[in-house]
Amino acid sequence: MGEHVRLEGLLFDLDGVLVQSMKAHLRAYEEALSPWCQAPELSDLAGRRTEDVVVSCLRPHGCDQATIAQVVKAKRTLAAAYLDELGEHLLTTGAVDLLVQARARGLDLGICTSGSRASIDRFLTLARLSGSDFACLLASEDVSHAKPHPEVYIRACQMLGRDPGVCAVVEDSRSGMAAALAAGCPLIAYRDTSSDVQVPAEALGVVTSLSEVMNFI
Repeated sequence: MGEHVRLEGLLFDLDGVLVQSMKAHLRAYEEALSPWCQAPELSDLAGRRTEDVVVSCLRPHGCDQATIAQVVKAKRTLAAAYLDELGEHLLTTGAVDLLVQARARGLDLGICTSGSRASIDRFLTLARLSGSDFACLLASEDVSHAKPHPEVYIRACQMLGRDPGVCAVVEDSRSGMAAALAAGCPLIAYRDTSSDVQVPAEALGVVTSLSEVMNFI
């Protein structure tokens, strides 16, 4: 870890990295799933698409596709309400400053999330940024395979016109880190003080604050 490489792109996960949204998502899962089962642990939810989480929880209980769709919709509605309550407190400290510094350094920026397009729009509004500030914005609707599959990061590098080896990824979850490494991207693992995620040995580095990311550029 800590080796410097010449980077040309910087790709960010959204939930848990640019926004501190995971507790709100967990609360929404707990409420939406409560008639059937307990929600998984937070570390098992992070980086995964809502549909994939709900299917894995409800299929063992014999729930049909209509029920699964209903629970997915309920979870998204609840999560949106809880995230709206947080407002600007949702933004991770230093997130906007990091994006500004990275752009000033000439890096192509992207957001690659297993969340919805609406979650990207919410972030852009709160951060007072626009889509034109990023070379790519990819959400769950834009890929066939969610993390830990590398599709989202492979597509992002294609959109940037860059080799994955020069497009670093900032990720916090097991599935996201696996997706980044499988795509061939250098991984900068973001871990806050409450994280128990094991960082792969192949990671370029580990940060506990977004202000540290530029140390690897």
